[in-house]
Amino acid sequence: MGFREKIFADVVPFSWRAFMPSPFTVEAYVELFAKTGFLKAMVNTFYVSLMVVVFGILLNALPVLPLLS
Repeated sequence: MGFREKIFADVVPFSWRAFMPSPFTVEAYVELFAKTGFLKAMVNTFYVSLMVVVFGILLNALPVLPLLS
């Protein structure tokens, strides 16, 4: 079985193995977090999104401040 056939083997006909490989190993997850910068990218993404939300709330709350006094 070739590379392309292995990738699409569980997609047609569709089965649960399309989401969970068989046999399940953590090798890909170890490589994802240890050898690539994926974790750092996720932390940076979370930080940027948090700052956007915080500054968005603060900026949009400014027009309401005169009404509070």
